[in-house]
Amino acid sequence: MILYFLADIFRNPNLQKEYEEDPDRLMKREGLTGLEIELLKSRDVHRIAACVATEVKDLFQPTELWGGPILSLTSIKPGQAQLGKILTASVVGTYFEKTISCRLEQDRTRIRGEVHNVQTGAQSSLSAIFAIPPDAPVGSYSLVVEQPGSGSPESATLTNAVTISG
Repeated sequence: MILYFLADIFRNPNLQKEYEEDPDRLMKREGLTGLEIELLKSRDVHRIAACVATEVKDLFQPTELWGGPILSLTSIKPGQAQLGKILTASVVGTYFEKTISCRLEQDRTRIRGEVHNVQTGAQSSLSAIFAIPPDAPVGSYSLVVEQPGSGSPESATLTNAVTISG
């Protein structure tokens, strides 16, 4: 991995000296592939930077860094609802599970959604049906999703997700 190789060289004066004396020997000893050696020898800063950026991106996959996928919310459409009406919405996010639940929240008001058609994985989606009570406070509501986990449930919130009007 070029990222580790470069980081080691920048931090270690002994490796810097070895690299100056025989870069090919050092790169091979450190386990760089033929393509990586060729890339470094090209001194093409843009290609090297692109390679390092890809390596960094691959390092920070949620399942590797934090031990599991990260539940998140991206959007809900439509973002408006009327008092006393049914809101059928499409919700998009990441790492939903089939057991997910959802609700709209404003202060102490909670409107539970009926969840359907859950698509799991890194690009998740679901359909939710909310029966908006005729006496619910108007204004902006957050969307909260929750799914059971070991210990306490995992949750994610999308603030100002839906505006309910009269």
